[in-house]
Amino acid sequence: MRSVVDFHTHILPCIDDGSTGVETSLEMLRTEARHGVGTVVLTPHFYPDKERPESFIKRREESLALLEKAMADRSEESFPKLLVGAEVRYFEGMSDCEYLSKLAISQTDLIMIEMPFAKWTKRMLSELSEIHQKQGLVPIIAHIDRYIGGFHPCVRFDDLATLPVLIQVGTDFFVRRSSRKRAIRTFRRGIVHLLGTDAHNMSSRRPNMNEAIEILTRTLGENAIAYINSVEKDALNNSQIEF
Repeated sequence: MRSVVDFHTHILPCIDDGSTGVETSLEMLRTEARHGVGTVVLTPHFYPDKERPESFIKRREESLALLEKAMADRSEESFPKLLVGAEVRYFEGMSDCEYLSKLAISQTDLIMIEMPFAKWTKRMLSELSEIHQKQGLVPIIAHIDRYIGGFHPCVRFDDLATLPVLIQVGTDFFVRRSSRKRAIRTFRRGIVHLLGTDAHNMSSRRPNMNEAIEILTRTLGENAIAYINSVEKDALNNSQIEF
């Protein structure tokens, strides 16, 4: 299986509504490795209205240290490479916040943003552009599949095409039979850049990258995964991305 990056997970233990313990986190990482995931991006929720960034970063560091120690204690096993970031809830004025870069994915200029589940205003779209313009960060819009389609979409495809952002889509979008056709149509439109399982546990929201990769390969061919790999490489290497 081709190696891929899982750009959206809640595998860090005991920090948000994801993994409830180190053993669960380890089992999730073992599953990711079996599924051909070479790098896992840890993106715990950050809610700026509920917690100060300093407190969040401290908790994140403590959780990561616990997980890395447990992995080191099992050196005979192969785990994916870990990168740490956050899933930052959108808020007005975030493009001017001095701490925003501290929540970016480690060693990159990528910042994952969770947008509101309501119609995106022109001001929201401008804020995303200004994050890039003012801070040199590249916003990743988390799980775009939750905001498009249906009778009352939050955003239009045309609006997405004008933004200096990367688009992450959830693997469940491809795995669920009810949304699979729409997922393939969305991918064909060229607005999907990155994949993320949004895995929280090993039961109801488990890692399932292998299923999404299999469906993409079967329906769109190896070129679909090659494209994903290419964007992953450029993004993680901070290469110039053409929007």
